[in-house]
Amino acid sequence: MQASARADATTPAGFLDRLASVMDAFEVSGQLTLSQVSRITGLPRSSVHRMLEQLVAK
Repeated sequence: MQASARADATTPAGFLDRLASVMDAFEVSGQLTLSQVSRITGLPRSSVHRMLEQLVAK
């Protein structure tokens, strides 16, 4: 996948790439703070919070 498509969170593939990077962060450690996940993934805290909130709600 091209980097430009990966960076575009508005596409389904872009969202899935971002979500996968959040999920992958937990392979390092089972418990992470929001700030740690944000730092590991390079994603904004607000985006990480939104994704994790939706995963917990499911």
